[in-house]
Amino acid sequence: MAAPSSKSFNLIHVDDHPIVNFGVKALLEETESIRLIASAATAADAITLARQHQPDLIVLDLVLGGRSGLELIPELLSVAENAGIIVYSALDERLYAQRAFAAGARGYVMKEAGLLALLEAIRTVAQGVPYASDAIKRALLEKSIKGKATSSPRGIEALSNQELYIFRLIGSGLSSSAIAEQLGISPKTVSSHRERIKNKLGLQTSRELERIAEEAYL
Repeated sequence: MAAPSSKSFNLIHVDDHPIVNFGVKALLEETESIRLIASAATAADAITLARQHQPDLIVLDLVLGGRSGLELIPELLSVAENAGIIVYSALDERLYAQRAFAAGARGYVMKEAGLLALLEAIRTVAQGVPYASDAIKRALLEKSIKGKATSSPRGIEALSNQELYIFRLIGSGLSSSAIAEQLGISPKTVSSHRERIKNKLGLQTSRELERIAEEAYL
């Protein structure tokens, strides 16, 4: 674990789950070197607070109502470029961690790892060092070693961040019209995304897509 610094770091927490917010707040109240200065439950509020406070650190969930946290990461960095972003998410790190790092995050912690793992990540990133679990470090190293010799991404890994988010919403049981309303796009755009997702996954029917998405979601 990285040693705590004598410097104080300002942090913004972005999550729409009250219980998680309570836990993170309680955790940081006992941590002298990290100061929680603001919390946000929406992407819009997160961007406003990041621009206003210019935090050293941002702890971010990837599942926010109506927005993909993966797409929010570069937006946050555009208004607070010096912030170290740590993703704290229930989403499987094997699928999402590399995407988060590519978007600009400096750390990834699964919520099932617990608050102490989050604190370790926060302290590590505060010192300018990226943080990932041992499993993700191995996966990234293996991919680096294989390099360009590997074939193009297949299956779910081939989906763009937006397609992956829509794939998850399909798996949660939302209809195309409900997805369109949540994302603020047209049903026609959702249909186009569904077709691209089916093609990338080698699926023939909408029912196949819904079944595979539901299995992945669960």
